[in-house]
Amino acid sequence: MNLDNVMEMMERFNTKEKMNGYTNILHMFLIDVRSDITSPSDIKKIADVLHEMPLYLAKNLEGFDDETFWKGALKYHGGILDLIYSWFEMGVVTNLSVEDMEYGDSFK
Repeated sequence: MNLDNVMEMMERFNTKEKMNGYTNILHMFLIDVRSDITSPSDIKKIADVLHEMPLYLAKNLEGFDDETFWKGALKYHGGILDLIYSWFEMGVVTNLSVEDMEYGDSFK
């Protein structure tokens, strides 16, 4: 996967679908961190890519630039872009919004 492929796909999604996709990226990242699935060095790389995402989600993606975000994911080698995009796509396909997610007792 490369930036051109991602940007071509991003044009197909409306704001609600993007909100769901980006929300799912954060959700899956937190699950990944808690499950010790990803190496600490990759967790740091993913966190670097995602560090501004909560702010933009709170503002309904106002001022957010898809291309800048995905370029940030692309700068890391080792499948980080593919992993993050798969999480995004899962959120779009399942139409999973933050209201639909179950967080359990850890976020109460």
